[in-house]
Amino acid sequence: MLSMFAMYLLVKCTAIQLLFQILCSIAFGIFACSIVISFLRADDVSDIKAKEIYKEHRIFTWPSFVLGIVFLLLYFAMPNTKEMAVIYVTPKVVNSVMANEQIQKLPDNLLSLANAWIEEFKPDTNAVKVDGTKTAKKSEGKSIPDSTKQKIADRVIDRVVEEVTK
Repeated sequence: MLSMFAMYLLVKCTAIQLLFQILCSIAFGIFACSIVISFLRADDVSDIKAKEIYKEHRIFTWPSFVLGIVFLLLYFAMPNTKEMAVIYVTPKVVNSVMANEQIQKLPDNLLSLANAWIEEFKPDTNAVKVDGTKTAKKSEGKSIPDSTKQKIADRVIDRVVEEVTK
């Protein structure tokens, strides 16, 4: 069972991912500004206060780059809400299906049911039902028309759906 905090995190995964994206952008923005300022030469800066600002910006260059990389990795590592729901829910669904014997027998039962219905619709060697009312002689070497095959497949699918939904 999920705790309240885990449910909160599950819902907020996309927002947390967006936060990492914003922090990454800010960190790389600071890095870019520091690089631009570091290209200024200390000789060109005439006043003492500007030289101090230049030195302060040099201090931010590498830490902002490292933080940008960290936030970028966190952004890509953090799943969004849909991915987190799949990560959390899929193992529970698979384990419950594996534990239930009736659900495991369902594909075999559906396959045998479909095979029985296919045998029922299988044309005999001399005639082919076209619309359910008309009968046409099957000529040697020709196969069943695609429209007839589609009608037979549709009937089989309809019966399978009816049987499963009962």
